[in-house]
Amino acid sequence: MKNRFYIFVGLLPLVLFTSCSSSKKVSDAGADTAKVIPKEVKSVKTKLDRIMVYMGAESVMKWRLTSFNTQEASELYPTNVPMMRFDEPWKQIYGTTGCNKFTAYYEKSNNSNINVSRISATEMPCNNNNESLFLDTFKSVNGIKETGNTLSLLSNGQSVMTFERF
Repeated sequence: MKNRFYIFVGLLPLVLFTSCSSSKKVSDAGADTAKVIPKEVKSVKTKLDRIMVYMGAESVMKWRLTSFNTQEASELYPTNVPMMRFDEPWKQIYGTTGCNKFTAYYEKSNNSNINVSRISATEMPCNNNNESLFLDTFKSVNGIKETGNTLSLLSNGQSVMTFERF
């Protein structure tokens, strides 16, 4: 919480500076008067929202791996269990592999189909050999099923990863 305060304080001058530089008129549908909304404020707010999603703001739903190909995640990842969160506006997934951070893009064609692409990860040396297996399995995901606090990622109809909301 303390770190988020410092980030906000650090970004505040940027928001104030850009909000004073220029504006454009935008009229609401059905409204008689026009509102003056600085276009840069919307851009900065969008960027700030994206930063907060990556950092894990409280409002963002986060998922922790509970099982991986029928094995308990705590057995495969004794120190750091992989986690992830979805960024709906940007259609990205941010997470950790148990050691490194990863990002991926996704597209949902309906409530049960998902296409994961452009997966990238940091390359810190890790003692856990399950990281490449995690990323390779993540690439094969083509289905998704959410039931209550459980999220299952599917490959050809079979659950390959199960996450719980936290």
